[in-house]
Amino acid sequence: MATIEQENDEKTRLVAALENLTSIDPKSLVRREELGADLHFEDGLPFFSRTLKLFNDLKNCSLDGISHNAVKQLAGSAEKALNEFKEIRDFSIQKHPQNAIDVRNQLIDKIRDQYDNYYNIITPHIAYSVRKGTDFELLENQARSTIETINKLKDEYLQDMDKLRSESQEILESMRRAAAEAGVSQHAIYFSEEADVQGKAANLWLVVTAIFGLATLAFAVYSVWFYSRADVIFS
Repeated sequence: MATIEQENDEKTRLVAALENLTSIDPKSLVRREELGADLHFEDGLPFFSRTLKLFNDLKNCSLDGISHNAVKQLAGSAEKALNEFKEIRDFSIQKHPQNAIDVRNQLIDKIRDQYDNYYNIITPHIAYSVRKGTDFELLENQARSTIETINKLKDEYLQDMDKLRSESQEILESMRRAAAEAGVSQHAIYFSEEADVQGKAANLWLVVTAIFGLATLAFAVYSVWFYSRADVIFS
């Protein structure tokens, strides 16, 4: 079993390699102006970008709790990738006067073909770090609390809507009676329209509340799904 000093040495080695990798701008590896139209690395840019992003994601993760052998493997992968990008930076027609195009293509293919290997090594640790840094129980409790609050608001809005409709109907009936007594029943239409407006407003609030409720429920289901998926990864 490794000592604390050995673990720290490997972590320092990994951090240094990741710092160097994440400082690389993938566009700077194209080198169109230096190498010209025939030898530039434009075709490799998508592969450079995704590999560097993968290591950047690792750099942003916590290394706490990762085993010594895992850190050692990650450090080896990071240094290997760094050397591959260094070969691209150092490539020149002077170094390869006989087969420059073939060498250029081989360097691009090497980055492309190594991605799956890097991905399989790195992503479990990214997933572990995300899972460790996320309180799924808290998220689930918050989601349940939000759903309960929305259901309570929904019930209150429904009660308010019923009350509003009842009051509107009473006002309408009262105005109709007053209008009939005054001989101006034709004005009752205005009060009927107002009652319709109030009813539509109440229905709109109900729809908005339902949408928020569904969105929150979807988030709760996603949280439980993600937690279960993380368990499968590390089981």
